[in-house]
Amino acid sequence: MNLNEIDISLLKRYFGRTKPNYEEEIMFYEKDLNIKPDERITYKYNNEGFRCDDFTKKKSGMHILFGGCSETEGASNSLEDVWANVLYHKIKENNDVAGYYNVGKAGLTVAGVVMNVFQYAYDYGCPDYIFLQLPDQTRYVTWSESMGWYPKYQVSDSEIDNDIDTEHFFKNHESPEVIKVNILFNYFLLRNLIQFCKINNIKLIWSTWHAPTARTITDSVANLDGYINTSNFDKDYWDIRIKDLRARDGYHFGRGFHKIWAKKFYEEFLYDKNNKKNDR
Repeated sequence: MNLNEIDISLLKRYFGRTKPNYEEEIMFYEKDLNIKPDERITYKYNNEGFRCDDFTKKKSGMHILFGGCSETEGASNSLEDVWANVLYHKIKENNDVAGYYNVGKAGLTVAGVVMNVFQYAYDYGCPDYIFLQLPDQTRYVTWSESMGWYPKYQVSDSEIDNDIDTEHFFKNHESPEVIKVNILFNYFLLRNLIQFCKINNIKLIWSTWHAPTARTITDSVANLDGYINTSNFDKDYWDIRIKDLRARDGYHFGRGFHKIWAKKFYEEFLYDKNNKKNDR
């Protein structure tokens, strides 16, 4: 199969399963797990198919955008417990905020997360703040006749603990595996996003929930601005109640983790805001 035979029209403006103005009781993958509807959890999607307020070009107040994968969309969690929504309401307590805008989608790769941010900025304007909670770096997008474009997951720690220093990469991997190429590609995309945010006076604060990815970022690309560590499982995590460790599907993180992620992002938000005050 060559690229000339692939239907590029299958690529939509936004990556992920986006069905506008739609509401459902369980997500597509939860059906495969035979999860029953729960009145506490519903999925209501906006005019672009995301689980947040309707996107609009007319906004007043602080413009904030959230991005990520299923952990940011809030798979198997109520909207009130999703880290992005928790953070949004914490910021809203003392600031005039335009609305809750979130381009997170289940199954997204790092590339998909970043491209959704770019697409949103193109469609609806540059935010003042962008908060990202990235997935593991071993996800990559592939294509088949039966499935079209879809994410592939290879998330073993041994596959992701790679040195992605550019010079080392090209000297030591004559036939690099797809995972290592993907990690390098993610690095370049993140660097482009950081440069885009600096040019447009956007404050980018980003992290990852995946500990091996965090180790790679910390060791190899610490020079990428805006990164904070939310996956080190320090003492802040020790008091999470057992029932709050996991979401209802048993796979995604539960409300306890989301609450702490929101806390760490909020601390960085306050730090940035206080620094701006001191610079005046």
